[in-house]
Amino acid sequence: MRRIEPRSISVRLSALIAVAILGLVGLSVLSAYDVKDTMQVERRTMIKSVVQESLSIANYYHQQQQAGKLTEAEAKAKAYDALNAQRYGTSGYLFMYSPDGTNLMLPGKPERVGKNLIADKDAKGNLYIKRLMEIGTQEGGGYYQYWFPKLNQKTPLPKEAFVQTFKPWQWVIGTGLYVDDLTSTFNDHLLAMLLYRTLPVAIVMIIAGFVATRSVTRPIRVATATLASGDLTTRLASGRGRTELERLAGALNQTLDTVAGVVARVVAVSRDLQTSAAELHEIS
Repeated sequence: MRRIEPRSISVRLSALIAVAILGLVGLSVLSAYDVKDTMQVERRTMIKSVVQESLSIANYYHQQQQAGKLTEAEAKAKAYDALNAQRYGTSGYLFMYSPDGTNLMLPGKPERVGKNLIADKDAKGNLYIKRLMEIGTQEGGGYYQYWFPKLNQKTPLPKEAFVQTFKPWQWVIGTGLYVDDLTSTFNDHLLAMLLYRTLPVAIVMIIAGFVATRSVTRPIRVATATLASGDLTTRLASGRGRTELERLAGALNQTLDTVAGVVARVVAVSRDLQTSAAELHEIS
């Protein structure tokens, strides 16, 4: 069985402070993750609402068709124009596919319209169009993250999309937002938490811990040195006996008084014995 080595009070107090600081760091990390998760939920809610709004627009024109006010071709054309013109945020737009992966709408990249892109892969080698079609044709649609360059850029970045099918016309409609900034937001928030909250508290804790450690260990060192010296005339500062250390000092002082008294009596008896021995020697 391994023996647990004893640790000094200062080491134990330092360990407690270190654990507390690690706890603060952990809370900062959790806070940063919470901010990141909140932003992700907000973006997911936004893109889903945009797609569902587009489904409502398509459904409006489909109802016009059903009512005989528009032909199917006219209803589709009007719905298509409305969806193609829809924008949100700084650069948000809608894209549209047929379930087989043929692109029907992609603002900013008109050269891809009419082409079957089911075999296209993103920067990570994923068949992202195929996967979008699989998710979009499920009941209620769903989310999918892939890598795709921003408009007029070449560098692929992570993008999360929501896709859902407008069943009457078999349009898989979707939109997405880039999420590359979520990582930078996480890093910025974590850095701010560590610099402006965790670090000041940690410094205060270290200083307070140092002061507390000295206030505990210094009297103990003095008491240890006093007992080790064998000087029975020295007494420890016991104050008013309000703290454990002051009461300990008082108890040690009482012990020193007792020992000093015993030693004094022993010395007195020894002197008496020496005097008696000397008198007997003179008589003899």
